[in-house]
Amino acid sequence: MIQLYGISKSFGARAILEGIDLFIDKNTRLGIVGKNGAGKSTLLSIIAGKILPDDGKIITKDGIKIGYLPQKDVVFESDLTLMEVLKRANAVLFQLKERMDILEKKEPMQYAKLLDEYRMKGGYEYMAKVSKIMKKLNFSEEDAQKKISEFSGGWQKRIKLAELMLSEPDILLLDEPTNNLDAIGIAWLINYLKGFKGAYIIVSHDRYLLDATTNKTGELKKGKLHLYPAPYSKFIIIKEREVLLKQKKYEETIELIQRYRRYVERNRYDKKTAGRAKSREKMLERLKLPEKPEIEEYPEFRIQSMEHLPTELLRCEHIYKSFGENKVLRGVSLLVRRGEKIGILGENGSGKTTLLRILAKRLKPDRGEVFINPSIKIGYYSQIEEEEIDKHLTPWELLLRERENITYKELFTLLSTFGLKEERIETPFYKLSGGERQRTRLMLLFSKRRDLLILDEITNHLDLYSREALEKAIQSYKGGIVFVSHDRYFIEKIKTHYYILKDGKLSYFTGNYDDFIRILEESKEKNQEFQSTYKNQDKKDDYIKRKEIQRKQRILKRHIQKKADEIEDLERKIEKLEQKEKKMLKSFENPNDIKEESYKEYEELKKELNKLYRKWEELNIEIEKLEQDLRAYSQK
Repeated sequence: MIQLYGISKSFGARAILEGIDLFIDKNTRLGIVGKNGAGKSTLLSIIAGKILPDDGKIITKDGIKIGYLPQKDVVFESDLTLMEVLKRANAVLFQLKERMDILEKKEPMQYAKLLDEYRMKGGYEYMAKVSKIMKKLNFSEEDAQKKISEFSGGWQKRIKLAELMLSEPDILLLDEPTNNLDAIGIAWLINYLKGFKGAYIIVSHDRYLLDATTNKTGELKKGKLHLYPAPYSKFIIIKEREVLLKQKKYEETIELIQRYRRYVERNRYDKKTAGRAKSREKMLERLKLPEKPEIEEYPEFRIQSMEHLPTELLRCEHIYKSFGENKVLRGVSLLVRRGEKIGILGENGSGKTTLLRILAKRLKPDRGEVFINPSIKIGYYSQIEEEEIDKHLTPWELLLRERENITYKELFTLLSTFGLKEERIETPFYKLSGGERQRTRLMLLFSKRRDLLILDEITNHLDLYSREALEKAIQSYKGGIVFVSHDRYFIEKIKTHYYILKDGKLSYFTGNYDDFIRILEESKEKNQEFQSTYKNQDKKDDYIKRKEIQRKQRILKRHIQKKADEIEDLERKIEKLEQKEKKMLKSFENPNDIKEESYKEYEELKKELNKLYRKWEELNIEIEKLEQDLRAYSQK
């Protein structure tokens, strides 16, 4: 569908892409990976036609519809509401419905044809799709009538994702699609992509998403795109084998060249062996030394802790915390022991970040106590910059404050692990990008001894390679960790066990991550089945009212379907009689051949047709009335 030939792109003196070739067909399921700044987003923007390459060409099949989700800068220049944007997402259905509204009373026959087309193209199911996508992306019913401009950048990106899904493109280009999505949203996106009929290319740091949805991986490195016929986890293994084979071939060739040279030097002046030496010399001339493979040596990053840690690191008992009327934590207790890596699960807004802040003593509980073993040192990383950092100091100066005696080897290990370029280490903190500031904070966190780590979304600004270096360090770390993350791959790789935070209560969770997703989905589907007894009677009344509305909606939908089936039967009868009418009119072309019985039969046929037309109009009016009732219930 799309062919890229020799695509190159530079920004200033820096070459980002150099001679990229790529063929995208209807079966493409490609994940693109690479270090931060490798050009992944640039490549997607070029394919989407948002920026032009400096060199090369792109051939796109006529009529191909591309859906593009940028990583950032998603801006809707519109005063439309969320519901209006989503209704218009599928342009074909929206335009069809507009024409139907115009022709409904003026041209009933034309309206009937459009109605049939609308039904065939899934018009009646479309609003159900809209509702499902809104639900999975965590939009509330109240959000439907909010103007797009009222949503934050993260929510606007979700709106853009919903719009893309509803527009039914041939090719999806998704740049970090899981950013801003919760666990249910990510699980839904994975299932959506698995069933998607077109092609897609995904740029993502979410390794679970890549493994679940792609069958090819493209690594962008030094401006080149290297393709591998496997999803991310298998690509890593293939790549390692490939590098080892290239290294072995390189070393074998070097050894062979040296052996031939030694033979030539020993035997070139001996009359008996000079001929063979000459032959070897010619072989040497023909031997080509393969390019030396670049072996990426990832730094051995270690998180320092006490050699002999106490068994109990932290204990909190009966923690309560409210913000106004919102009771976030209700008697939370937790014990953290040496070597435990505790993952806190819970839906967005359940209080996970609040709990971590209390454990780190950055926030006081209303009631309850947090006891930290006095012999240990704790480290805390938050999604927001809570540390008091002198923003005029450079990362280098900040690091020296933490570790006066740091060695260059340790320094460059930390720089490499957290993706900070050497030239940026001398830049004042306030001039760094958001991602660079977060990575500097991580570097400072891990620059000295920490016996207990409290981590809130630590992987957000790390590329895949940095995430894997961090995972290896955590797996060998002897201290304790309490963490929150949306990176499922990271969670499953490092956790020793889970706790789940729900309705302000923290409980030990024996299930796996799939069980957690299922609990969240069932909770939403069954109107908070796992609600605690503190929910008041008003909410119970709302639940009963909602159930009654849902029951009436189901009845209306059954009536609509029944009427639609009647219309379908009616249209078959009308079509049959119309064909008969055409034949009779053709037989009337010669007036001498018209018989009175035939003309009476024709008159009866016309009466029957008019009767069916009236019935058809009545049924359509009835369906319209039922649909209005259904819409009214949907807005309650």
